[in-house]
Amino acid sequence: MAAAQRLEPARTTSLSSGLTVVTETVPWARSVSLGVWLNAGSRHEADADSGITHFTEHMVFKGTERFTARDIACEIDGIGGHLDAFTTKEMTAFTALVLDEHWPRAFEIVSDMVQTPTLAKADIEREKGLFSKS
Repeated sequence: MAAAQRLEPARTTSLSSGLTVVTETVPWARSVSLGVWLNAGSRHEADADSGITHFTEHMVFKGTERFTARDIACEIDGIGGHLDAFTTKEMTAFTALVLDEHWPRAFEIVSDMVQTPTLAKADIEREKGLFSKS
């Protein structure tokens, strides 16, 4: 990368659905970092629900209507990608890092995780057990 190369400013696009999309092109990079940031963090929890946002972050990885937990892991691993999530006081985020040619599949998986998690009762009970031990 030459020192004189500059990045174009990030672009923000508001979709009719209310979703805001921020894009930035880095011409010399072959990777894509994508994510979904939700305005739901621990600050938004009532005392009686303390920890529910982080708990929900974990539950999203348990599977969706189209992908089991194993499918999610195998699909992302199979394209050499990395999937992650985090919860802060202000937000919960789900991110993926993949080669540029694989971004459509990564976006499909992350979108499905956020929009259609199964939240199966058995998974909820198992995860509750893990959270109560920590």
